[in-house]
Amino acid sequence: RASSLGLAALSPATQMCDAATYITGFLGMLTANRVAAAAARGDNQAFKKSVSESFAYAVGLGLLIIAVVQIFGKAYMTLVVGQGAPEIIPLAVQFARIRVLGAIAITVTAAGQAICFGLKDSVTPLKIIVMNAVINLLATIFLVCKLGLGIQGAAAATALSEMVGAVVMVRTVKGKLQDPPPKLFALPSFEDARQFFAEGLPLSFMLWAQEASFAFLLSNVALSGAAALGAFQVIVRVTYLCAAVPE
Repeated sequence: RASSLGLAALSPATQMCDAATYITGFLGMLTANRVAAAAARGDNQAFKKSVSESFAYAVGLGLLIIAVVQIFGKAYMTLVVGQGAPEIIPLAVQFARIRVLGAIAITVTAAGQAICFGLKDSVTPLKIIVMNAVINLLATIFLVCKLGLGIQGAAAATALSEMVGAVVMVRTVKGKLQDPPPKLFALPSFEDARQFFAEGLPLSFMLWAQEASFAFLLSNVALSGAAALGAFQVIVRVTYLCAAVPE
């Protein structure tokens, strides 16, 4: 409502930020498997190791996402949008650089959710998702509607909700563990890290291929201008909302 140009700018900006974090989805898959396997065996040491190393991987991946988007974000969006709607690129870059500050929070929350799933707890992640949504909504209303910060306010609201959710997730996971590891964030050995990412690479490639298809669609829509990008953004958001149900 605040700006049709801002709505159009959200299309490449959210696609890039979502793709960067979605590609790391293998973190949650592997973490849930390892935690569940260790818990089933009753191997407390392996369980604590899986928990602490998963949070460390999450922080590392989050930092990598921030660095990539901050450094290469403008070049990526210029490539994707091209000459179809160059006027939206500055706004899109502003949104992405603010929004991506919550990348560590996203990956840490994903690791925490996976740990909960490994412990057969699906209620805690649901509560945190609902809490994030409420905080995001209220912060967006305040920053965008009340303060008039536009697309920057929307990005800040999203990043803020993600950071709050990550803090709550870590505290909740720590409270659920009867015998928590001495360090909730512990650096893995080189061999453990190599094995972890070797297992995650095929999953990451599958997720990357999916996001590449969205980028291809986006680049073709951009040829029709900012109005088409705005419409595409609405369609994609509705699609993601519906896709969340079967996921």
